[in-house]
Amino acid sequence: YQLVDNEDYNVSDNDPMDFDGHGTHVAGIANGVSNNGEGIAGVCWNCSLMPVRAGFRIQLPSGGGVGSLEVDDVVSAIYYASENGADVISMSFGGGDSVSVRNAVGDAYGDGSILLAAAGNSGSEAKQYPCGYDDVLCVAATDGNDNKASYSTYGDWVSVSAPGSGILSTYF
Repeated sequence: YQLVDNEDYNVSDNDPMDFDGHGTHVAGIANGVSNNGEGIAGVCWNCSLMPVRAGFRIQLPSGGGVGSLEVDDVVSAIYYASENGADVISMSFGGGDSVSVRNAVGDAYGDGSILLAAAGNSGSEAKQYPCGYDDVLCVAATDGNDNKASYSTYGDWVSVSAPGSGILSTYF
């Protein structure tokens, strides 16, 4: 893979610029302002949003790009959000179990944050984290017919399902 130009991979800063677009898309689903002729309406258009970026974009040899995360960045983002008063922390990513991430999630939960995470996109029952932690509400995806989306991870550890296919939203 290659690093994407202008990404700040090794610089800690307060710039949440989203080179991948996924975070911006998810934020728009939550906060997209309605009745403005733009074609979307978030679920909480008057909520305050604290953009916190944990991931970065890499370029694949095939020419496509993909978002990527490192554990230390995820942990820092969770602590930052919690310490700065986030009522809800939305984590639209998944991966393997990590003691560091589990501890950050537990601390944020203990501080009163509600934590949500994506079940994953494996199409299997393989548990993804942070979704699999007890303190996290795990959200699987449904398709346009309100059935499990073909790509959505699923299992008895999933808390709720929500529309996840073909959702219009903002993009950077």
